[in-house]
Amino acid sequence: MILRYDTKNNIGSAKKVVGKTDYYVGVSKICARCGKAIVGYPALSRKDNKTEICSNCGTLEALEELMKYKEQK
Repeated sequence: MILRYDTKNNIGSAKKVVGKTDYYVGVSKICARCGKAIVGYPALSRKDNKTEICSNCGTLEALEELMKYKEQK
């Protein structure tokens, strides 16, 4: 498998080679928070409501907000 990351445009791609035939496994973006490939639909960061992040980081940001809210009470 060949992986390529375009950091300028925040796009990663993967190509799997099978014999003489090449086919694309998928094209994904890179999470701005953890740096890993975003699989599936991206989440929006709660920090600026524009930055695309992976699902796991989106969940972590939501839990961090919940913890801040609970500490205020």
